[in-house]
Amino acid sequence: MWNRKSITLAVASLFPGILTSCVYTTYPVSNEKTSTIDGRLIGTWKPEKTERDPFATDSFSMIGRKKGTQNTLEIVTVTMGLDHTLKVDRFAMYAHTGKTKYLSIQIKPDAEAYLIFRYAMADERTLLIYSPKMQMFEQAVRKGDLHARQEALPNAKVGTTNDPDRSAKDVPIDVRVITDPPEVLLRFLEENNNKCFEDRPSVLKKIEVRP
Repeated sequence: MWNRKSITLAVASLFPGILTSCVYTTYPVSNEKTSTIDGRLIGTWKPEKTERDPFATDSFSMIGRKKGTQNTLEIVTVTMGLDHTLKVDRFAMYAHTGKTKYLSIQIKPDAEAYLIFRYAMADERTLLIYSPKMQMFEQAVRKGDLHARQEALPNAKVGTTNDPDRSAKDVPIDVRVITDPPEVLLRFLEENNNKCFEDRPSVLKKIEVRP
């Protein structure tokens, strides 16, 4: 059993601003066989502090190859808590490197549940992450273009990265897990790309880590 709230918060430390805009899928857009390692992603990344994400600098993440695999990436995210304790999260990730680039993040080892994002490189040291628009996927499910099972997560007291006082608040998370296979999901994303993801990305900057 995986704790959806804690997983969402952990990924939010890497990609600020996604807390209420997560789309879960049973399958990744691409997998170990169909993914390609995008070498530009490998390195250490820090969320850029902006007016939208004023506390984004409380974390950093390292992306590298997952040991024992050919085409799977791994993210290790380190977040500083309010009590100055460190929280470390680790996720497997697949990169689809076609004309439009997507990330599929496995929220827990052996779990059939992924978070999907679109990404782009503004330059070699600037990574742009675009969160999915939940309403677009909800409409597609209602129309029958996509299929999903619904798992409602009750409102939970959580602190978000864009709270001015970092205080806890009620955040409703209505979860739909898209169950279509990768080829159907990818076709839907490609046909509706401009509508599927937010216009404003979260921005991560590559930083140098010297041994």
